Amino acid sequence: MVVELDAKLAELVRTQFQVPRAPLVRLRVGDAAQVLPGLSDASRDIIIRDVFAGSTTPVELTTLEYARQVQRVLDVGGTYLANCGDTADLAGARAEAATLSEVFAHVAMVADAPMFKGRRYGNIVFLASDEPLPLDAGFERNLRMAPLPAQVISGAGVRRFIAGASPISG
Repeated sequence: MVVELDAKLAELVRTQFQVPRAPLVRLRVGDAAQVLPGLSDASRDIIIRDVFAGSTTPVELTTLEYARQVQRVLDVGGTYLANCGDTADLAGARAEAATLSEVFAHVAMVADAPMFKGRRYGNIVFLASDEPLPLDAGFERNLRMAPLPAQVISGAGVRRFIAGASPISG
């Protein structure tokens, strides 16, 4: 299921990219913060959040409460991917990483090195799961060799990244 707030964009995507209809892909017009609580427990293998209002994700999609709803909806072994845009100070990313780390057993982050070093505005993609994430050497090699090279930080690296940051409450 894909949830898109903009009905015209959803229809444009469906027609221009020939997105198959349900049951393969269900395209639902709505607000992700309102749709997620209505989904059944353990009903999704993956949830991807790529939502922005301007340059940031609406705060209601970054809270402990929202992360707990994501966790509830994910099936055993399911993974949450969340795109987080942030400024060079990385305060928002640190808070969101702290939030996800409080809810999920395993959290990793993917971004290019300048972003992790706080050199520019950009995006960090979080991966979160209650099961170990498949972050093997091949995964990391593919990130480094991508057209826009990236790196992954997990485990102790995430704990260092969130040192002093507080989770986001709703």
